[in-house]
Amino acid sequence: MRDLHTILPVLILLLAAEPAFISAIAAEAAPEMPLDQLLVTRFGKLSGAEEQLASTAANGGTANCRNLTGSDKEVRAELFVWLCTNPRPSSKLTYRGISVEDARFVKVLVLDWARISFPITLSNCAFPDGISLVHSHLANLCLKDSIVSGIDASEAHIEEDMDLTGLTVMHGLSLTAAKIDGTLVCDSGLFVRNGELLAIQADAAAVKGSVLFRDGFAEGGVSFSSATIDEDVDCDGSLVRGSEKVLALNANAAGVKGDITLRSVKADGGVDIENTKIDGTLTCSGGHFAGNEAMPALNVNSAHVGRHALFRKGFKARGTVSLRNAQISGNLDWFGVQSPQAAILDLRRAKAGTLVIDSSWPQQGNLLIDGFVYDQIGDVVSPSADFLLAWLGRQPNDRFVSQPFEQLAAVLRKMGLEEDARKVLIAKNNDHERYVRWRPEWLWYGCFGRLINFGYTPWNAFYASLVVVLFGTAAFRNAYLC
Repeated sequence: MRDLHTILPVLILLLAAEPAFISAIAAEAAPEMPLDQLLVTRFGKLSGAEEQLASTAANGGTANCRNLTGSDKEVRAELFVWLCTNPRPSSKLTYRGISVEDARFVKVLVLDWARISFPITLSNCAFPDGISLVHSHLANLCLKDSIVSGIDASEAHIEEDMDLTGLTVMHGLSLTAAKIDGTLVCDSGLFVRNGELLAIQADAAAVKGSVLFRDGFAEGGVSFSSATIDEDVDCDGSLVRGSEKVLALNANAAGVKGDITLRSVKADGGVDIENTKIDGTLTCSGGHFAGNEAMPALNVNSAHVGRHALFRKGFKARGTVSLRNAQISGNLDWFGVQSPQAAILDLRRAKAGTLVIDSSWPQQGNLLIDGFVYDQIGDVVSPSADFLLAWLGRQPNDRFVSQPFEQLAAVLRKMGLEEDARKVLIAKNNDHERYVRWRPEWLWYGCFGRLINFGYTPWNAFYASLVVVLFGTAAFRNAYLC
């Protein structure tokens, strides 16, 4: 009797669980549903583009929708998101991920917080309602030659490259605090600002590869402020426009372990790379930079450049080019500059390894070099005193500044050009004389000092005294004879 009381509850439990066991066995035995049937079951009738997506995604192919028209070209955003994020359909995909070409996505493609382990390639597609990737974690993303209303990828994490080659974004791209473990490619892209959102806003982003924006166009400002980039930043040949309130390009306080190349860039609205650390070379050769009332044409103040800073071969600036307090380990090249009359060059308290200049310096009054320190002078032109004094003569003449003369003389002396160094120091004292007229020290700078070239040609005093002695002797002799 006691055994019956023990066995009876077990039998009841077994009988109750029997339907579940039967269903599980049946499900296990049932054939796996194909991807297209899964999508039909979940979303109903599929468009031509969705059928293409379903038939190619399972074998890693590309859904080419080029020959489709009208609504057949449409892919529902919610269908695509479900395919990427739901374990049941995504388990049917290959390591090649999803590839779609020439489709039009309906409604906003929202993958916020999604974690996707396979590549996504959506080339030459249209996203009229935009894309949201906030806090997403993607293996790889390619939107090559597509058109997007706007993209918000703030704090997204892309494990490999983010390829935006030829992408058109009409209402701004946000990569604020995004992390890209590969290269960010924006070559030949078109990016337009919308309201408060910049054309490209990537403040505090971290890119382990390079940032490439070659031959592109941005209307409304590009910002990589406080970003860290482990390789190069290359904007060769791009056109970037800011406004009275928005900089054309802002990389303030960024860290770049490679080069920053702004070769042949046209930047209207100011470029700011103040406090930026560049381990490689800053190249602005051939670039055209225009500032506005609030910002210099190019602001490199307090930047650290590990190699060279190059302004040559057609570089042109309208406004101020400011390298105040900048530290340049290698060359500072300023030659072949176009229309230097329109530029103000500010090198106050900057430091460079080698100064390389020609006669294309700013006009008189537009060269600010008080406190500028350099180790040597390059050989684009002969480093003669006459040529270099003409360069110093471009400083403002509102006050006397001795440091530029003393710095130049010290470098010439170190190069073995003692006579040229002496000419520079004499010129320094001659220049000083202009600012002490009608003061007691004028007797030295305007009279006695000039007689002996301020101590650099002391034999002039002997010759002068000899003249005085001979004149006095003649005078006294004539007086005696009379």
